[in-house]
Amino acid sequence: MKKFLLLFISVFSCLHTIKAQDVDDKNFDFKPVSQEDLKSTVYEKDSTANAVVLKEYGFARIANIDAKVGLFYEYKTRIKIFNSKAFNLATVIVPLYVGKTSREKLLKVEATVYNADGTTSKISTDDAFVEHKNEHYDLAKFTLPNIKEGSVIEYYYKTFSTFLFNFHTWEFQSEIPKKLSTYHTSIPANYIYNIKLVGNLKFSNRESKLKKDYFYIEGLGTADCVDEHYEMRDIPALIPEDYMTSEDNYLAAIRYELKTYESFTKGKDNISKTWDDVDSELKHGVDIGVQARKERYFGKLIPEALQTGDTNIEKVKKIYYYLQDYLTWNGSYKIQDIDVKDAFEKRTGSVAELNLILLNFLKAQGFDAGLMLLTTRENAYPTKLYPVISEFNYAVVHLKLDHQIYLLDINHKYKSFGRLPYEALNGYGRVFDFENPSYWEDIAISNESLNNISSQIIVDDNGTLTNNIRITEKGYLADQERLYLSNKTEDEAIESIENNFSKTSEPEISNYKVLNQDDLEKPITTEFTVSVKNQISANKKLFFLYPFINKDFKTNPFKLKKRTYDVNFGYGFSYKYRTIIKISNKFKIESIPEDFGIALPDNKGYMLFKTNKNPNMLVAELRLVMASPTFSPDEYDGLKKIFNNFIKAKETPIVLKPVQKTPTIDNTTKGK
Repeated sequence: MKKFLLLFISVFSCLHTIKAQDVDDKNFDFKPVSQEDLKSTVYEKDSTANAVVLKEYGFARIANIDAKVGLFYEYKTRIKIFNSKAFNLATVIVPLYVGKTSREKLLKVEATVYNADGTTSKISTDDAFVEHKNEHYDLAKFTLPNIKEGSVIEYYYKTFSTFLFNFHTWEFQSEIPKKLSTYHTSIPANYIYNIKLVGNLKFSNRESKLKKDYFYIEGLGTADCVDEHYEMRDIPALIPEDYMTSEDNYLAAIRYELKTYESFTKGKDNISKTWDDVDSELKHGVDIGVQARKERYFGKLIPEALQTGDTNIEKVKKIYYYLQDYLTWNGSYKIQDIDVKDAFEKRTGSVAELNLILLNFLKAQGFDAGLMLLTTRENAYPTKLYPVISEFNYAVVHLKLDHQIYLLDINHKYKSFGRLPYEALNGYGRVFDFENPSYWEDIAISNESLNNISSQIIVDDNGTLTNNIRITEKGYLADQERLYLSNKTEDEAIESIENNFSKTSEPEISNYKVLNQDDLEKPITTEFTVSVKNQISANKKLFFLYPFINKDFKTNPFKLKKRTYDVNFGYGFSYKYRTIIKISNKFKIESIPEDFGIALPDNKGYMLFKTNKNPNMLVAELRLVMASPTFSPDEYDGLKKIFNNFIKAKETPIVLKPVQKTPTIDNTTKGK
């Protein structure tokens, strides 16, 4: 008989370990629902919440129970429903993993609805059903009945799985706040997991206890177990908002991956791989490794015109733009089951196939190029603690040239050399050259993204406004404009401009033209003239003039009372307006907004409005600058104020007033 002593390694080395009480089913015995909970109408710590988790408890353990050896998981929660917007919480969906020979099972369901009038409704296991989702998952579903505004719902379920590589993830945070979230685990010594804590919330309590000879299989052996207790209190809701990467980067959770398993009879099995293992597998695998070594084949296909150039950067750019034009992305993100030769012949392929073709072209010309694997913004950042190749879904070329690093992607027609698509701006990636050890590298953005809007407004004697506008855009803002214009006719583009002048009446657009739309190396410039007749108000007393066109950020994207995760624009940017207003002597300036500005520390982000006034001319300037692509939750309030004031500056008019004629005196009647 074999015995395992526990040598448990956890990523939570910063947390102290103390003994805890044994885990048992008493944790699932919640106290009766209180009248206070039934009568409450709002959560005092978040008055905007549609519901709040009063308490939840989970217990996951690898155990031998009733001759079943596997992962047993139990979950119980109690939720207060404040209004109908939270009625969806009464429908519970439990994913069940499906393997080739077995599947995860739902063993038990108990649920109760409590209402303030004293009525209750109950359901059990027979009221749940399981439907097939795909080859990897079934979905167990049940719905609690008779939900009302003010209901308290409580449900419990239990599952069993033999898939021990999928130890149960626990998410402390969700779209609604939680008062108390508690998770217990019990893991035998012969199962060693990599454990990853996600998010920036802190435990209110964490305890551990070693159990000697707790895991036992008759005739085979025993193993020590460790029981872990994790607890968080007063957990804020994680509410999605613009300019964030995947929720999985911020949602407070514990995630597991099986690292090693030591059988009672067959010895140790390393489940998780090292990066050395992955480097070797990718190098010799039929997918990325083999496809990245086709430079001899593609070297024969490089047109002679691409092999010339005064500098290395000119040669590389020729190859880049040639392939960008020649090949078309088919919309696939796959990095396995790929064939670069077939993709080149068909002139279409996946992200990885097209960029591997570029890699081979560059290597054939002697350039130091490798491949960077990364994950797109809708997915969590790749795990750095251990390799998980399945997390990667995007591949770009990593080029070292003249002491600089370039990240190249030819899949998007409107991206200039060295600029990745917005979806790929997700923190960092893993670089492979298939000769040396791979390594992590941050995705750095060096290109400036700028929108310069200059206007010259003339107000004539009749109150007709003529505005000559020139908009010049660089970097990612230029990419957006090129993509936008590619899907519009000229008439549609002009109509869109007219809609930006909704505060004026019947604008006429003339002299419209776009410069450098197809030259990706240059900024794109749009020029046009706007004419608006008779801007004097109906009472003939005032003229409201809005000096800045409303092209960007028409509303503040930041509306949360508190944001618990980073603001991530992907890249830094600036919007700079400069408007010169020449006014007929038939009018005078009645009022102009006061100069003002607001900035974060070190001018990491700021807005500024200022004017310079002469008798018949006014210069108005407005700036919005985000010098960094990311901002912490501590900077959120300041960021929100910056955008509020930027939008206010665009929406506040300069007021003109007709000059009153001075009455003349008839000298011929004087003295009569």
